[in-house]
Amino acid sequence: MRALTQLEDLLVLTDREIQLFLHEMSRDELSILLKGASLPIKEKIYINMSENAIKLIRTNMEDLGYVKIGLIHKTINKSLNKINTLLGTDTTKIAIASDHAGYELKENVKDFLREYKIVDFGANSEDSMDYPDTGFLAAEAVAKGECAKGILICGSGLGMSIVANKVNGVRAALCQSAEFAWLSRQHNNANILVLSGRFISKYLAKDMVNIFLTTPFEGGRHEKRINKIKEYEKRGKNENN
Repeated sequence: MRALTQLEDLLVLTDREIQLFLHEMSRDELSILLKGASLPIKEKIYINMSENAIKLIRTNMEDLGYVKIGLIHKTINKSLNKINTLLGTDTTKIAIASDHAGYELKENVKDFLREYKIVDFGANSEDSMDYPDTGFLAAEAVAKGECAKGILICGSGLGMSIVANKVNGVRAALCQSAEFAWLSRQHNNANILVLSGRFISKYLAKDMVNIFLTTPFEGGRHEKRINKIKEYEKRGKNENN
């Protein structure tokens, strides 16, 4: 099973899995999570709760009042980590790849990702090579759910962006600032971060990688836009078969 990376992924869980998840949640955590949940998610959760428990949660939500969006996102992230742990899915496996021009930055990025499990698809040196050879392998690993997210690096980042976005299920974002990395996750639910090996420092790369790997997707109005991309991919796949 794929790792759950956004709140809407709870919709694929069985009632038994939702009940296990609820058992691990505190009343405050669940109340905050529900404030940021869509109606289908709320229905999925409420159907697995007793009437008394639902009343208690709704009262608690009223008592909490306004909750900052940052706390909602933090709680969603924490909740997803809990359910992934329960299900045995791995959110710490990161695919990484570069060409020769991105090799040095790739090695630097690997150094500060020690808490993650890194799957390195190359390059293995600064000897000249073709970025599609490594980029496609890493992008496919993310698309198949073998890795939770990916980081691709070439000289400008443009080549790797083109390669990654040819793979169905991949949303790769070429980022040049910390704010771009944040927006790529919050608004676009990007699953691959693309970096420019020749145009950014390792310190900026570190900031962008940390933001990219820890920022949750905001959902809401952005969800329907991502769904349109998924529908387009599905249509294209069916037409080619």
